[in-house]
Amino acid sequence: MAPPTLCASPHTFPQGNAAGALGDWSGAERFYRRAATLDDVGGDVEGIARQNLALTLLQRGEFEASEREARSLVRRDGGFLDARAALVAALWAQGASSEAEAEWAALQAAQDGLGGELYPPSGAIDRVAPRWPPRATAALAAFLSLSRSASATDYSGKTVDFSF
Repeated sequence: MAPPTLCASPHTFPQGNAAGALGDWSGAERFYRRAATLDDVGGDVEGIARQNLALTLLQRGEFEASEREARSLVRRDGGFLDARAALVAALWAQGASSEAEAEWAALQAAQDGLGGELYPPSGAIDRVAPRWPPRATAALAAFLSLSRSASATDYSGKTVDFSF
């Protein structure tokens, strides 16, 4: 049986998720870009699609592009906690330690401390690992351990090592 044809529709967002889970990060990027520009999707879907785009760019090693996308999301909605966490990961991956630390502090204080409750240093990786690509997860883990390398589990269950 042939795989289903992927199309541009409001279902493009989950198609990006599927492509990423299969390791097709170029395909995921295309789908997330398309989902973020559809006229008939709401702001939440657009924001989540753009957040997943930022994470996909980080997975592909496009750290500056990931940072730009995450910064844009945080600028539009300073309470978008997952975008702020992604920004921390993108900055750390680029070696921008001071900026990553400042964004982490902003995340911890965001929404009257809700950011710190949802993304505590001891639980942030558990929160993002099921949803984030492995390189993004590893970048946040490296930040939290003040290291330039970390491991993360990919969608096939394989542990992958990353250096930043």
